[in-house]
Amino acid sequence: MKHAGIQAHLTGLVQRVDSQDARRFRRGRDGRPHRAPIRYQVCMTPRLTRADATAVHLRLKALIEKHNSITSALQEMLAVEDVMELLDPLDVKLSHPPLNTVMDMVKLETGENFSPEIERLAQELHRRIINCLGDIHIPHYFITQTIHRCNLTPAQAWLITVARDMAFINTRTGERRDTVTFKHGYQEMAELIGSTRYKTVQAWLQPHWTSQQRGGNLARFLQEIDLPDSKTYADLRVESMPRAFRVLLDEPLDADGRNKVDANGSHMADADGTSSWTQMGAIADANGSHMVDANGSDLNSFKHPLNTDKKNTSTTQPAQSAKAAEAVAPDFWELDLLLQQNDVHPKVQKELLEVQASVHAFVSWVLYVASPGSGNLSDHLGYAISRLREHPLREARGVFRQFADLTPKELLALIDSTPTGDYELPTKIEHPLAHVWKKAMGSNNPRLPIVREILFGEGASE
Repeated sequence: MKHAGIQAHLTGLVQRVDSQDARRFRRGRDGRPHRAPIRYQVCMTPRLTRADATAVHLRLKALIEKHNSITSALQEMLAVEDVMELLDPLDVKLSHPPLNTVMDMVKLETGENFSPEIERLAQELHRRIINCLGDIHIPHYFITQTIHRCNLTPAQAWLITVARDMAFINTRTGERRDTVTFKHGYQEMAELIGSTRYKTVQAWLQPHWTSQQRGGNLARFLQEIDLPDSKTYADLRVESMPRAFRVLLDEPLDADGRNKVDANGSHMADADGTSSWTQMGAIADANGSHMVDANGSDLNSFKHPLNTDKKNTSTTQPAQSAKAAEAVAPDFWELDLLLQQNDVHPKVQKELLEVQASVHAFVSWVLYVASPGSGNLSDHLGYAISRLREHPLREARGVFRQFADLTPKELLALIDSTPTGDYELPTKIEHPLAHVWKKAMGSNNPRLPIVREILFGEGASE
């Protein structure tokens, strides 16, 4: 904080409470005077960048001259649909250094005394500008524990944070999108951390470049994967060629050094004091009778000898069909898998994945077409894709949004509870949305097998 350059960069974010010349002392236990700690004030409202502040202030001045009223000028700026239009640079320059907030600009234009209404409008405009690109949520554990334990530099921590923000995780439904793409490769990643040297990022992601590395092992958080083949001419330059990474969305597990998981899904077990890396796969006994995955969960075990021939009775068939339904339903929705299993054209798949279309929106539109309220719509898949291409994040209205937010197993249970023919008996199901489902889909619905096939694959309709 003593460096003049650092102080200039932190203007508007952190400022010293006492003046530079002030010297505060207090008497210690030894009876002698000691220098008191320097007090700083941290501004909780982010300031505008210098370029953005200049553009906003110039537009505010122009609108004040046009309307001869600062209230009308602020209201017109708030009415702009795309906030980024307010941040476009202008050729005119300010006659003074750019200010930090819209409130400071209003004070400069109107004087120190202005009405509460003008202050409210200025605060609303400032809040809209600083929130126009969304929020980045950084876990407190990452700041206090992960950065310290993994020896991450501030630049590495910020790059991990940005990569996680580009990815997606829904803790309620379990949906994860942990693959991110940097279209300009290392160069783009270096620009995100304010560096012009792409080799710095390249060295972070190459564990064997020990002599050129500074900080922690970034490969634990970002694991490079192969990009899908593109029909366009690929950029083969090391610094700017597109690169895709699998991001570790959760914090690295470290239970006394015995259990660690990295971005590539590898698992390090250290039960006897030795470290061994194994891929998260299946481990089978010699006779094939027992299979467990790397975390020890049971994948398959035979309760009866292989030569057992047991016929199912009427009482065992429903239980087995329920187990089969659970096996069909995935743990969470993944849009790329749904598009692939329905043989959607690769060009359309690429288009939807590039705009990060919502898988819940896709599910909601498929369910909407199957409902009696959709009218004469018959092409479930085509209609859902067309709505998704029109607006990647917009979901079907009403209860279909609630149905899409359910886990796949819950939705499959609701689908199976509805008869598809006129003379079939409904299956009793206890679910909070069972009544709403019956009201939306009808007491019997012949379209539901198509929904089942689209969402759960061909095996679900057998």
